[in-house]
Amino acid sequence: MEVIVWGVGSYASKVISALREASVDVKYITDGCVNKSPVSGVQFIETSQLIRISFDKILIAISDSEVAKSVVDKCLSQGITADKILDLSRFTPMALIPMLSKQGLRHVTEACSHCNFKSGDENMPPLPSSYRYYQGLSIRHFYMAKLIKQLSRGKKNLRILELGSWLGESLTLWSEAILQSDCEQATITCVDLWDSFISSEDETSESNNAIVDMGALAKSGSAHEIFYKTKKYIKSKNSKIKVNCFRGFTVDFLKLAKPKYFDLIYIDASHYYEDVYLDIKFAKELVVEGGIICGDDLEVEACNSELLALCREHKRVDIIPYSNCVGYFHPGVSLAVSEHFDVVTNRYGMWAVEHMQDKFKPYQYEQSIDVLCPVIRQGDEQAKYEREFMMLSAEMVSLNK
Repeated sequence: MEVIVWGVGSYASKVISALREASVDVKYITDGCVNKSPVSGVQFIETSQLIRISFDKILIAISDSEVAKSVVDKCLSQGITADKILDLSRFTPMALIPMLSKQGLRHVTEACSHCNFKSGDENMPPLPSSYRYYQGLSIRHFYMAKLIKQLSRGKKNLRILELGSWLGESLTLWSEAILQSDCEQATITCVDLWDSFISSEDETSESNNAIVDMGALAKSGSAHEIFYKTKKYIKSKNSKIKVNCFRGFTVDFLKLAKPKYFDLIYIDASHYYEDVYLDIKFAKELVVEGGIICGDDLEVEACNSELLALCREHKRVDIIPYSNCVGYFHPGVSLAVSEHFDVVTNRYGMWAVEHMQDKFKPYQYEQSIDVLCPVIRQGDEQAKYEREFMMLSAEMVSLNK
């Protein structure tokens, strides 16, 4: 595959570096304002030459979405067809760059080879038009679906506990995966506050707009309303699933739950350290032998003293930037997971351990398991773009073998 990158900033350099690591060759680099390539070994060409050059894809590696949109319009005006243009400003660097690594492309290729990503369903409750924050990486959805497919073998009944349900995205995923599974009946218990839970540190922060907006959506009642409609949608589609709900703090539910009862416990509620630590502590008591504890948003593993100190400094902050990481990470999740487990299996922030002989070991994903990932909600453009990029990534790998 012959690829051209438009952009000469740091984002473009990271994209080219990641592509090189994955043995994908960048043919040219171009930009409308600069006439010099920032990357050695990549030839710079003027934008006017694009229409005269043969290539498969042009990647718009510009982080500013408005600037990137104007570049897309310029490409179209020059006669470049839309199927050849991929606007990378639509992806967060945290989502994009790991998928472009050598290991990342291997996992993406596996996902695209063994996963059918379903298109939108008009009956599924849409996201609010004003909601800017998408619901997890699509690559994580693939591994979440694999968990259910593997875990359900030989089981007639499956019990899932979900700590943090929010708009019902992961509930939809579990439901779709259970439909494909061997189990005859499944119970999913959803626990969420569906109210604002912002710490004083985040309330006064000007950099974490996501959690502030989530708090506003919860306070308005919209988050719970969307979840309720999603639950109703799932019930109409899947008669073998029973969904129970508990509205309140996760720790209040966990103190009342039956020990060694759940086959899978998924942790994605509050990301503040103390909350995550307690969720995992109780989960270890509630999961059955052979069961799985897993969770979301482990972008960075706290594997050295520098990271541990950084996490401890930000125990009451939801998400922070990190200089050696592309984008941001959740310090509370990183610290709590590191204190409970020596090693976990981690796929793009989706972490998992298995309860075996009173110990917790990294979960082993089997190869070549076909799964069906859930529908994309109307309005969830980020998920649609991510899946499009995953398919392109897998195509680049296959053409560069």
